[in-house]
Amino acid sequence: MAYTLISPVLRNLINILHAVVDKHGDKRVLKISEDTHVPFNRFIQLKNESTALRRELNDVFDREKSLQNEKQLLVEEIKSLKDDFHSVQVANNELLTFQKEVNRNEIISGNWVITSDDQQYNVHIINNQVHFLDKYARNRLDQLSITHFFFDSRYKRMWFLMLPSNQEEKNSSNDKSLSEFSGLFCDLKFQGPNMLVGMVNNRQSTQWVKVVG
Repeated sequence: MAYTLISPVLRNLINILHAVVDKHGDKRVLKISEDTHVPFNRFIQLKNESTALRRELNDVFDREKSLQNEKQLLVEEIKSLKDDFHSVQVANNELLTFQKEVNRNEIISGNWVITSDDQQYNVHIINNQVHFLDKYARNRLDQLSITHFFFDSRYKRMWFLMLPSNQEEKNSSNDKSLSEFSGLFCDLKFQGPNMLVGMVNNRQSTQWVKVVG
């Protein structure tokens, strides 16, 4: 920075010296003023020193310009990194919101009347567990667990699996009803605030009505 501050003065002095050299370079004695004479050898030395100083100043200017360019590149890189970080934050927040939305399995918590193949079952769903409330059904059917829940809020549609909690089927059941819910894939859609309609394993229609109050 010191070179930068004094460079205008030094540059003017060097330009004056070179102008004098160009005008009197073929003489043995260089007259700087009326009363001062510089021997030719001393003049050559001063000329060489001034040339070296000019080169050094030019090198300083070049280095300073290079540093300024590098600084500008760093500023632009930092800005780009900040923009990328902000984009990542936005994407992460959107992902968290999406995950929270699609995992809203609490929307099927509560008491439901499930109709499937003209048979009805009263169930209570809590913490992803399906409990049969009818004594007859409890004696025949396993308690079921809800897994792999996915909810699409745009279309009010959900998909999930219901599996026997103990992974064993009741041997006493031979009818084609909820006893077949081992490995059941449910595709349900809201029709109103308290009714779900859809398919079981893509072949059996089902209707769920929520018991309110």
